[in-house]
Amino acid sequence: MNTVYQLKQMPEKFMGLQLDVVSLAEQLGDMELLDKLMQYPASNEPLSPIWKDSVTSEFQPLSPNGTEIPDISLWDATCMVLNEKAYGALKRYLEQEGEFLPVTANEQKMYIFNCLEFGKEDTANTVKKYVNGTDFGLEHLSFDEADAAQRFVFKSEMKGCNTLYCTSSFKALLKEFNLEGLRFDEDLVSPF
Repeated sequence: MNTVYQLKQMPEKFMGLQLDVVSLAEQLGDMELLDKLMQYPASNEPLSPIWKDSVTSEFQPLSPNGTEIPDISLWDATCMVLNEKAYGALKRYLEQEGEFLPVTANEQKMYIFNCLEFGKEDTANTVKKYVNGTDFGLEHLSFDEADAAQRFVFKSEMKGCNTLYCTSSFKALLKEFNLEGLRFDEDLVSPF
């Protein structure tokens, strides 16, 4: 069985890429792109047509102890940032599930992986959360096992496209290539 995890940062050890959409729009030379940059996880649009090789940013601590630059981490909820080691190891596994966008961070060449794939939810085992009759998202999320078995990373339309998920196959790749920076949570709806 291929377990599905919610990908999360490890702020107690690693720094995070600090690249906000306003700075990104400025670097891309067009503030009109701001709406597109704010909506791209849900619209599932590739960013490569507007991306420039000159995009830069910095890793900054997310906690007092988080001082290391990770091999692989999250950026903007549904993207990952990979250093050259991680990119070299994972590119062939991930290239069918999204796009790689170059970025220079802390004077290192890196790649943002923009996930463009949705996992198929198991609607019979996914439970919506209602409070006083108002939809408050999901109480429980489950993915179709056959669909998940064919994937490494993906998003969920039912969760609102604001979270990145992976399978145990992806987790095994990170272990095999000794890539650090991500935490794997079996609670697929927990924000913490």
